Order: sequence, then structure tokens, then C-alpha cells
Amino acid sequence: MSNLRPESRIKSLEQRATDIEASIVELSNDTAEEFKALFDHVQKGFDQAHTYITENVATKEELRTIQEDITELKATVATMATKDDIAELKESLLDAIKQLWQQKHGE
Repeated sequence: MSNLRPESRIKSLEQRATDIEASIVELSNDTAEEFKALFDHVQKGFDQAHTYITENVATKEELRTIQEDITELKATVATMATKDDIAELKESLLDAIKQLWQQKHGE
């Protein structure tokens, strides 16, 4: 065993405890600074994402309006005449005009 006086041993233990506590305080401060930097970085990312979404993504109301416009366009297209329909109508009108002409001017 050691033949150091108890006062010396206690003083040595107190010094070690002080050194360990100082190391813990420094580590805690460093960790707090790193967490703050990390938090700031993540917060900046969230802010950028929010800005992007706000500027570039349609709201539910805008999407609903777009859907209504698409539905209206589909209904309009469904009732529109095709080129073939117009060609048939043109032929029918020409035939009707010919018949009227022939009736008026007698064959």
C-alpha cells in the first residue's frame, strides 16, 4: 500500500474530480454548440423546403380549380363536332342547296 498521508490522497482525488468535472463542462458546451449548429442547419433546410413548397406547389384549392377546368374541358370536347361530323354536315348542306336550286329552277 501507499504510505501517502490521507490529506495528500484526498487533495489528489479532489484535483482529479475537478479535472473530470471541467472536462465534462467543456464537452457539454461543445456538444451544445454542435447541437445548436445542427439545429440551425436543419431549421434552414425546413425554411427552404417551406419556401419551395409555397412558391411551387399548388394548394388544394388550386388543384380543385384545375380539376374542375379539366372536367369542363372534357365535357366540351365530348360535345364538339369532329372533322368527320363537319364534313358530313357540309355534304348534307350542299345536297340540300342543290335540291332547292333544282326545285327553284326546275329540272
